[in-house]
Amino acid sequence: MNRPFYGWVLVAYAVLCGMTLTGTTQAVFGLYVVPVSKELGLSRADMNLAIIFMNLGAAIFAPIAGWLADRISLRLMMTVGGFIVTGSFLALGMSTSALFSGIIVGLVLTAGSSAVGRPESVLIVRWFDARRGRALTIGAMGLSLAGIVISPLIGQLIGNFGWRTSLMISGLFAGAVILVPLLFLRTVPSPAERAFEASAATANAPPPSGKPIAIAALLRMPQFWWIGVAIAIPMSVSQAVQISLAPMAVEAGIPVAQAATLVSFAGLMAITGKFGLAVIADKVNQMVLMATMFFIGALENLLLFLVAGQKSFWVLVICALMQGLSSGMLMPLFTALVARRFGAVSFGTVVGMIFPIISICNALLARYAGEVYDRTGSYKFAFASFVVMELVAAAMILSARRFPLPQMGDGSEPANEGPVPLEAAAAARF
Repeated sequence: MNRPFYGWVLVAYAVLCGMTLTGTTQAVFGLYVVPVSKELGLSRADMNLAIIFMNLGAAIFAPIAGWLADRISLRLMMTVGGFIVTGSFLALGMSTSALFSGIIVGLVLTAGSSAVGRPESVLIVRWFDARRGRALTIGAMGLSLAGIVISPLIGQLIGNFGWRTSLMISGLFAGAVILVPLLFLRTVPSPAERAFEASAATANAPPPSGKPIAIAALLRMPQFWWIGVAIAIPMSVSQAVQISLAPMAVEAGIPVAQAATLVSFAGLMAITGKFGLAVIADKVNQMVLMATMFFIGALENLLLFLVAGQKSFWVLVICALMQGLSSGMLMPLFTALVARRFGAVSFGTVVGMIFPIISICNALLARYAGEVYDRTGSYKFAFASFVVMELVAAAMILSARRFPLPQMGDGSEPANEGPVPLEAAAAARF
């Protein structure tokens, strides 16, 4: 009997890391809003500064982490990142200063998260070729499991022990999940393993070769900016909705425990969508599917606009399910599109350079949503503008298919964004 392909072990590790990092930060941010703002005397817009600092920090560190991931030991990067993440959570749990906490979130925690998060996807891209879309989709399921598995636990920790203890326990747990498996994992495939995986599509598929695209050359490519902005808009809208949904429900009179289940509903739908995407990821055009998700996001924000300020829990559940479906599929579609469009050898560099665009947009829309609430007492106007943004992003990503493929460092061209031939997909063994 043939042994299972070792790359799937790394996919499982990516699931655990993604679930832990997302589940202790973005996915549960809304649960910290009320207790932290009350203790530190912060407004809603000021509370959203934590997300803004995190995104601005990611804008600084993601390109650095992406560049390093294509050039140094991934094990070393993730080990250092794991220790930084743990220390950051411990410091946040003991902090009594909003300024100090902002510095930790914006500079330290984001540095550690980038050092762990960027190598995760690079590992998968290096180990997989024929089944890369499927592997990236499964690896991204941790982002959705965060809302299902981690969020309820964080809610219990905050309710029973307070937000400070919850942060410190989160840090110790994250460190264990990231660091312990690194003692045993292999991060570099052998030539035989690489050839075996590639043979799922073609017996003669070569391993990645050549040099990564130079950053200066990448920044001169119109398609880099066009695709980056088209992806950044819906990702930022999704984050702004995610951090606003639970507080909006509480303000409408829905109990906190019930409002927290909205995160779980979104996570459940996100992982369901990823299971479906894992089946079709290598058979469909990623740009068309991404545009479809943007349209769903627009419809979700239209519903939120209509029910803003009303005690409509089940309508919010429907919106959470739509948010989970659209946002849950964005990251694996984004990474698969970049790998196909720019090539595996430049994957870390390109993703790292796109993340500042995403992070700056995230920061702007997080602040925007908080300011709209503070000035109007409702998120209604924000949701209306998010509808327009999602539709603009859909038009941009569809039109990006007109751009020519960029040349790689060795003068070759990456595969296009179209589907893998059906006979090749059928030959792939899970």
